This record gives sequence, structure tokens and C-alpha cells, in this order.
Amino acid sequence: MSSTGQPPSAGSAQMRSAKKPQRQPFWLGGAAGSLAACCTHPLDQTKYRMQTMASRQSMLSTITFFAQRDGVVSLWSGISASILRQSTYTTLRFGAYNYMAQRAREKTGQRKLSSMTEIALAGAAGAMAGVVGNPTEVALVRMCADGAKPAIQQFKYKNCFDAIVRIAREEGVQTFGRGWRQTSSEASS
Repeated sequence: MSSTGQPPSAGSAQMRSAKKPQRQPFWLGGAAGSLAACCTHPLDQTKYRMQTMASRQSMLSTITFFAQRDGVVSLWSGISASILRQSTYTTLRFGAYNYMAQRAREKTGQRKLSSMTEIALAGAAGAMAGVVGNPTEVALVRMCADGAKPAIQQFKYKNCFDAIVRIAREEGVQTFGRGWRQTSSEASS
């Protein structure tokens, strides 16, 4: 009952919920990125394969070639690395941004940050996620490009964890640093 003796109306409940916006958990971005990766993986895989082959064919011709040669399901080989990349990189990017934005709001006492601050925080979070997520990017590129190589040159990783362990053992952990500047730069923009 309200102070007027009347039961609270549905409108007042809507007003209360409208005043306080619901925040989504940061990991939801990583989950959404992982789901999107499941849909776009054949395109990413084809891009990596075209780069490996230095192909001048169209993307559609390349996808068709691999689907006919290896089967349609082969277009999703390496999907575990794609999901791991999104799970780490995207989740960290959202989490780091949310953390830094919250700290900035507390420090400035402002509820809404300036556009420049938002852009700077998003860039910093992206760069951080790019560096941390680079090992998964290395595994992803290796797993996707494998099908474009002759059988004797293929790594034949079982999954993303096998790829990461084998890369570390066979080539050293410094291998995971390859391309970190570009990955971090792309992630920050």
C-alpha cells in the first residue's frame, strides 16, 4: 500500500525501473562475441587461408573450393580458437572498460563522462585486451591457415588448447608476442 492507502500502481513500478538503468554484466559482451564468431568463422578462416596462399581468387571462390575439397564442416575448423579469442579478448575489453569508466566516474564525481574520456578509456581497454589476447590470436591464425598448406606442413592442432601448449613447447612462449603491436593497435581503435 502507498501512503495514500492505495495499492501501488504498475506505472509507479515502471517509473522506478526507468530511473535506475539495468547494467548488463561485462562478460555478456564476450559471450555475444563468441556467438558471433560461430557465425563469421568461415569468413575469417577463408581470409587467413587466402593470405597464406597469396590467393587472387574471390572469397566466394575460395570458400567454395575448400567446402568442396574438405567438406562444408571444414569451414569451421579452428572454431575453438575463435571462441577462445572472443572469450578472452572481448570479455577483457568490456571488463577493463567498465572498470576504468567506473573509477573515472568516482574520481571526477560525474555520472556521465565526456566523449573524449569515453574514447580514451575504450582505446586503452582495447589495447590492453589486444596484448593479453594475442596468444589466442596466434593460435587462431595458425589453426585457420592450416587447411591451406600442404599436408606435410600442417600443424594439425586438435583444438585451441593443444595449439597453445604445442606452440609454447615447440617454439617458446615468445612466439605469442608475434603481431602484438598490430593486434593491440587494431583493438584500441
